[in-house]
Order: sequence, then structure tokens, then C-alpha cells
Amino acid sequence: MASPPDEHNLGPAFFALGIVGGFLGVLLLAFAALIWNIDGDYVAWPHTPQDQTANQAAVGETLANRAGCLGCHTIDGSPKTGPTWLGLAGSERVLRTGETAIANSAYLRSSIVDPAAQVAEGYQAAIMPTNYATQLSSSEIDALVAYIESLAQEVSAQGS
Repeated sequence: MASPPDEHNLGPAFFALGIVGGFLGVLLLAFAALIWNIDGDYVAWPHTPQDQTANQAAVGETLANRAGCLGCHTIDGSPKTGPTWLGLAGSERVLRTGETAIANSAYLRSSIVDPAAQVAEGYQAAIMPTNYATQLSSSEIDALVAYIESLAQEVSAQGS
């Protein structure tokens, strides 16, 4: 003889609770991924525009090391194949053509994606790879520019 149905059977309720709990766990992991970059290096959640710029500069620093930028550029002011990045942002650059340009964000971005467009005096054209526009995403280029700009701020901080 079959037993009567149990009105207090919690099996389905526990099953549904497990599904919801699993979904919430996945959401928590996704949120954690937002504040950790893909390499596992912690990047603080940006609370202010300055925090966001600092985080972007940190990503740019990591990218500069990984992409090989620091094989030709330095961050300590010493000479190398390419111009040093220390104090570069915001400086006036004398170009091989004799013209001058201010190394603002647009100049830095242009120098990354089209390095032969405005070559600084004392440096050779056609040394820097010309494929960064296709090899790097726009956000990666922005991160490199933010890193270079942060090195100008370091020079300002040292001078004060």
C-alpha cells in the first residue's frame, strides 16, 4: 500500500534554494572578476576620477611590461632607443621636422598608433612597430597613455 502524500515534503524547496544559491554564487564570482584584472592582479574599485586614472595607469604599467615597450623606452629618464617616458607627458617636444608639439594625450596616442607621424628630434623613424593600432585595443592604448601621464605626475611630485 502506498503512503499518503506528505504535505511537508521539502525536497523541491531545497532543490530550488540550491539553484538560487548557485546563481548567487556565480554573480558573486562575476562581481569579483570586475575588481580583479584578468591576470589576477588586484585593481581597487575606482571611487573617484583620480582612482579610475590611477587604476588605468596601473593597467598601462602592466601592459608596457608585457608588450615590450620598456625594451626601448625607460621610465627613469635615462636614454634608450626611444624617448624616456619620465616627464614626457605635457612636455614640449622638438620634432625631426623642426616643429614643436606638446606631448598631450592626443600626441601620446598618435605616437603609439602612428609612430612615424611625429618623430622626436634625436630619434629614428621606423624603429617603433606600426601595428599597435591593430594589436592593442582602444582601452589598452588609453591605459598606456594614462601610465605615461602618471610618470609626468611623478616628476612634478619629486620637484615639489
